[in-house]
Amino acid sequence: MTVEAFGVIVAGAFGAAIGSFLNVVIFRLPRGLSIREPRWSFCPRCRTQIRPRHNLPIIGWFILRGKCAACGQPISAIYPTIEALTALLFMVVWDALFVMRQLPAVDSPLSDWGLLLAWLSLFACLLAISAMDIESYMIDVRALNLAMVIGVVGHTLWWMSRGAEFAGPFLFGKDGSAGFIPSVVPRDVPRNLIDTPPPAIALAACAAGVAWALTALVLRWFGVKPLTEEAAASEESPGAEADDHRESDQTAYLTGGAGGFRPAPVILLCLVILVLGGWQFAEAQGWLGASLDRWRGVLGAVSLMAAVVASSLDVREADEQIIEEIESERPQARRVAMIEFAHFLPALGVGFGLLFYYGSQHLLDTPLDALLGAPAGAAWAPALGGALYAGSGMVLGAAIGWFVRIGGTLAFGKEAFGSGDIFILGAIGACLGFWGAFFSFFLSVFLALAGVLTTSFAKKSRALPFGPWLTLGAIVYLWVGPFIAAYFSSAANAIWDLFYASGPAAS
Repeated sequence: MTVEAFGVIVAGAFGAAIGSFLNVVIFRLPRGLSIREPRWSFCPRCRTQIRPRHNLPIIGWFILRGKCAACGQPISAIYPTIEALTALLFMVVWDALFVMRQLPAVDSPLSDWGLLLAWLSLFACLLAISAMDIESYMIDVRALNLAMVIGVVGHTLWWMSRGAEFAGPFLFGKDGSAGFIPSVVPRDVPRNLIDTPPPAIALAACAAGVAWALTALVLRWFGVKPLTEEAAASEESPGAEADDHRESDQTAYLTGGAGGFRPAPVILLCLVILVLGGWQFAEAQGWLGASLDRWRGVLGAVSLMAAVVASSLDVREADEQIIEEIESERPQARRVAMIEFAHFLPALGVGFGLLFYYGSQHLLDTPLDALLGAPAGAAWAPALGGALYAGSGMVLGAAIGWFVRIGGTLAFGKEAFGSGDIFILGAIGACLGFWGAFFSFFLSVFLALAGVLTTSFAKKSRALPFGPWLTLGAIVYLWVGPFIAAYFSSAANAIWDLFYASGPAAS
């Protein structure tokens, strides 16, 4: 058995176990409960501790036939569904990295475990906040902050493990080929804006992020709470009135509500996992050709989209509550957007100022070690390069969200994009890079539109939780990212030529 084939089994089992923990996170965080105390799982209704054999991922729910062993009340199918979806996500990530090898630079789990850690952490956090968003339009940004930190650390460790070759940027060629290029980039090497951001751009983005953080600290020092911070707090801690609505929605959601034991959807999802896992295992063993491998991504994405669509069919009190909140804030929406924009002016000044300086000095394509005046091939360059890559992806990914939020609010006169969704884009950028966040956002828009059209016959609410669609967009990006890069490569190369000033070759 190959390592890749064995990893499919481990990824599925590990994902189901992590999904069991995600159920704890999904239930406790919105209620302000600790995820550490008590250390055991309990029934949401009677609070009785669940026995270990009943707490087995997916299987335990079937053993109990969807009812609490102590009080006999229904246990929602959402519990095994979350566990199964986590298993599916982990298998899809493993497939993309080590079976399909969507990134040419990836060799094996032993050398690329830092990247694997970042990707698995990202999608585990995205699944948890998606479940919260679907049921209560509430995103706990602490989970996303954790994903950002792990993304930066994971990429740093990954680049360190690969050594000096990672001091250079990642290159998508004009013909769609991809790979890492040396730290010293000759001027005649084709470059485009779909490459890993050059060190100068990454440094400018990270400096802008630091400037924003310092601005927030200064405002807090003078007793002014940045509206960006207030927005994040509102995502974590809704008002008392909203709590009443959202608590009742989640209680019904997590305790099963009315109805008997209905295992068919969970069984169907488990069958999809078995089919997908068997397919991945067979290809990893070399038993199948690669001609149909892309269809595995389609199967995984369709399964996840079906879960999102099915969950959005129910009409909840929180649907109308969130619409009322947005409408009540409409009169001052544009003023708030302008104040938010004002808080970003120092960061924008620092970022664009550095970018202008590097461009005027012909440094936009200079390797990191030369840019910082260090000897060529400095030992610390890969580590710092990985941190800069993830950090710039986080800052620029969040910037996409803020641009949409502020621009859309000014254009339409009401909140156009939730602040929690901005944190999602920041987490995606930290783990998948800026272009991962960029294309995930646009993919999510089309996927959400398709979902709205699909559910228009049954969905009666105008509300749409966007977090799950951003998550789905990131999953789809894992499979279509190389195709997107190849398709836009020539156009991006032309844009790069406009940005890039000719000058003496980097050395």
